[in-house]
Amino acid sequence: MAQIQPILLLACFLVWSTASDSMHGTSSLKTSRVFLNPLTETDLESDVDLSPAECNDRSLCSEPVNVSQSKESHSDSSQSRIPELLASRMELIPETSLSDLDTDSELYDTSRARSLLQASSGEADALLDFIDGIQNYADDALDNWTSSGRSDYCSWARVTCDDEMHVTSLKLSSLHMNGTLSPSLSKLTYLKELHLDQNNLTGEIPPELGQLSSLRVLNLEDNLLFGRIPRELGNLSSLQYLNLGSEGYWFNGTIPEELGQLTDLEFLNFGSLNNFGMEDIYHGYDPNTLRGPIPRSLANCTKLRYLDFYGNSYLTGSIPEDYGRLSNLEYLSFEQNLFTGPVPRQLGNLSKVFFLHFGNNALGGRLPVELANISTLVLLNVGTNVFSGNLLDVKSTSWSKLEQFYIDGNNFEGEFPELVFSSTNLVFFYMNGNNFTGKLPAKLGTMKKLRSFVIRNNLFHGEIPETFTNMSSLIRLDVANNQLTGTLDPLRNLTRVQYLNLGSSSDSKEITWESLRGRATDLVQNSFTGSLTDELVSQWSKLEFLYLDTNSLTGPLPAALGNLTSLKHLLLNSNKFTGTIPDELGKLQNLTLLWLQDNKLTGSVPAALAHLQTVTEINIANNTLTGSIPAEFGNLTEIRYLRLQRNNLSGEIPASLGRLQNLVYLILYNNTLNGSIPESLSNCSALENVRLSYNSLSGTLTQLDFAQLTSLQSFSANVNFLTGDFPATVWRCEQLELLDLSRNHLSGVIPSFDNPNKSYTSSLRVLSLASNNFSGLIPPWVWKLAALQVLDLSENAFTGSLPDDLTGLETYRLPLYEQEIDAQISKGILYEQISLRKGDAVYEYAYVLEVFTALDLSSNQLTGKLPSLLSTLQSLRYINLASNRFDGPIPGTLGKIRNLVSLDISNNLISGPIPVSMSMLNLDYLNLSLNQLCGPIPTSDAFDTRYMTTSFLPGNAKLCGIVLNRSCPRGSTCDPDLPSDTGDSISDFLFDEEFVKAFGIGLAIGLVTVFAAITIIPFLRKMIFVPTPGTMTYAPIRYGAYREPK
Repeated sequence: MAQIQPILLLACFLVWSTASDSMHGTSSLKTSRVFLNPLTETDLESDVDLSPAECNDRSLCSEPVNVSQSKESHSDSSQSRIPELLASRMELIPETSLSDLDTDSELYDTSRARSLLQASSGEADALLDFIDGIQNYADDALDNWTSSGRSDYCSWARVTCDDEMHVTSLKLSSLHMNGTLSPSLSKLTYLKELHLDQNNLTGEIPPELGQLSSLRVLNLEDNLLFGRIPRELGNLSSLQYLNLGSEGYWFNGTIPEELGQLTDLEFLNFGSLNNFGMEDIYHGYDPNTLRGPIPRSLANCTKLRYLDFYGNSYLTGSIPEDYGRLSNLEYLSFEQNLFTGPVPRQLGNLSKVFFLHFGNNALGGRLPVELANISTLVLLNVGTNVFSGNLLDVKSTSWSKLEQFYIDGNNFEGEFPELVFSSTNLVFFYMNGNNFTGKLPAKLGTMKKLRSFVIRNNLFHGEIPETFTNMSSLIRLDVANNQLTGTLDPLRNLTRVQYLNLGSSSDSKEITWESLRGRATDLVQNSFTGSLTDELVSQWSKLEFLYLDTNSLTGPLPAALGNLTSLKHLLLNSNKFTGTIPDELGKLQNLTLLWLQDNKLTGSVPAALAHLQTVTEINIANNTLTGSIPAEFGNLTEIRYLRLQRNNLSGEIPASLGRLQNLVYLILYNNTLNGSIPESLSNCSALENVRLSYNSLSGTLTQLDFAQLTSLQSFSANVNFLTGDFPATVWRCEQLELLDLSRNHLSGVIPSFDNPNKSYTSSLRVLSLASNNFSGLIPPWVWKLAALQVLDLSENAFTGSLPDDLTGLETYRLPLYEQEIDAQISKGILYEQISLRKGDAVYEYAYVLEVFTALDLSSNQLTGKLPSLLSTLQSLRYINLASNRFDGPIPGTLGKIRNLVSLDISNNLISGPIPVSMSMLNLDYLNLSLNQLCGPIPTSDAFDTRYMTTSFLPGNAKLCGIVLNRSCPRGSTCDPDLPSDTGDSISDFLFDEEFVKAFGIGLAIGLVTVFAAITIIPFLRKMIFVPTPGTMTYAPIRYGAYREPK
């Protein structure tokens, strides 16, 4: 027993010693694990799980950290403590434990820790560099991005880090940030997502961003970036999403071929409309203007699901055939660019595409039949191109899912395409603006899901099929500008319709000068007949827009129109409606547009229309309405355009109209209105166009304070009975373009400006004061009207001479080809009517100012010589200086006015020869008669035979030439100073003895001949003694701007 005890004691000692060594070894290994291995979530969680009791000794425990939370959370402050954790673990490891580690392990661990610290410091600096380039942002969103908190950068707002403190995501969308993109972002080498969309960032995209090899998402949409797309972006080999849309006009480079290296790309947007998903549609603000051809290399990005070039406007060239390899595409848009050529047939291989848009380009040829095989299509748009031929050379398609189909604005032809009926789910179908012909098929009644059906501007004829009664889902029906006929009865079941256009009104219609005057003979028009009944109108209870204009509808206007309480536009103009205007129209509280012009309506203007509190335009012109203008119209506070011209309205202009602060157009011409122009109109500060011509207005104009009409552009009150002085305040209208006070009884002297160096009328283009009683000198400011194109001061008593300096008439001096002449009539162009005298005749011209220039000073008392600088007025087309007292020779430079078409200097005291230079003029009208010209008529360019005798005679007794049957003596000269020509006035000519004898003989022979003809020939007797109504015919348009009556 005694022997066993030592053995037991020894065994116990060995066991204790072994246990002690094991415990020491375990502690050392655990410390080594913490130092050597990277931190994992398990390690960090084990630290967090330590109880406070186990961590009483802070030298043995680190700060608790939790990284199990989502990396998306911007409030996760624990991640910001990772650098502190690493540092504390390095500092708190006991030195004694390091003695058990080999040298290689020490070097590795130290290098690893230093690397993590350096990386974290560099990424913090990169973020601080970026924020330094940002001037401001919304809602203090990035206020915690500070250098003092750099060690906590992973907890900064909208920053996401991984478990090694590398920034992986920046989500900085919609912060209204102003500033630039810093190249320092390229130092975030672990960055996977960069969202900077919907801000106000400027500058170019830094090429250094191409170094972010881990980047998967780059979203820069809707900023103000400019310049080019860096080709270095092609190095982003991990990129899946690239959005460069809506940067604006100055983002205008080319699309680099290097982007074709992004083989993992699924989303690529260069456009300004992001329709991805087609549910939440985001409309960018400003389109890019990228230019040049689109890269063929993008066909290598075979994972692409979304590809958008929309709205750049300058992308050119053809669509690459290789894009047919992008078999994963679901969304493809080429819309609104300058692409040319055909649509590649290879695009028929895009078996997954549901959105395919080619609209608004210059693509042409025929559509490839391969498109008919894409069964996934939901939207197909080929509108506004130059495609031709039949729509597709197939009668059916695989488009059973197609909901939206747009083929408008092309040159498609043939009858209504049968293939449309394969698309049984079609909801929107726009085929307007083509050359389709034939009748509308009855099969259209099977398209029961159709909500928008637009076929305007084609050549369809015949009646609307009765099967339209089955199309009860229709909300928009537009068949305007075809050749359709028949009644409106097939539309009786359109109980859901909101937009109905059967007329010729469309915002896409080209506006011509004829349509502005109410004539549209150059447009294809429908001719629906029958009446508009109360029963039919009652079915359209949801109607908001009704356009039945320019048809042949008859009968009275139905009172049921007043029950269409949602109606906003009512256009019934240019029909044959009769009867009165229903008072019930005054119940249309949502109405903004009321057009009833060009009908046969009678009766008075209903005062009930004054209840239309939302109406902005009332046009009831060119009817036979009588009575006065309702004073209640002064309550139409929203009205902007009031057109009552060409009726038989009488009475005074209501003073209450002065309350219409939004009134822009007041058009009352061609009525029988009387009384004075109300002073209250001066309060209508928005007025731009006032036309009071051809009435019986009296009184003065000086009561109007034109200085308050700061927007006035046109004021015409010609052909009235106005008296008094010229309204001096009119010159305070700085935007005035036309002033026509002709054919009144105004008198006195035209005032000069108080400050002759300042012109308030720099915009004046037409000044007509003809046929009044003005006298005195023509004020100097008239010759300084830089924009003037028509000056008519004829038939007054102006005295003095023409100035030698005409340089102030700048527009007259510009050659026509340098002026902005456009045959198309665009918004804002002044459209008016003017009288033009040719000899004793007066012609009415409707014109567009872009191509009309005239100078008429005839029938005054002007003296002196014709200024030689008239030749500098290169754009003049009409000159009339007749019936004055001008003397001296015709300026030899007059032949330099190459655009001149009419010249009348008759009945003056002009002497000397006709300058040879005048033969260079291609005139339609020439009158040099009743002067004292002498010598031979120039023969160059057949000048002497180009014009009638009346161009030179009577008067000018010493002129000679073939046209006058007067031979010119060889070597004859013309001395303008000889007194022999002074008797060639009209009175001397008429009372010349030889002329009286010849006139008597001719008169006797003429009377005998006429009497004999009337007695012998019956139809002449009927024609002379049974008068027929006079008609006005129009000659062909010669200058594109007006028609000349003959």
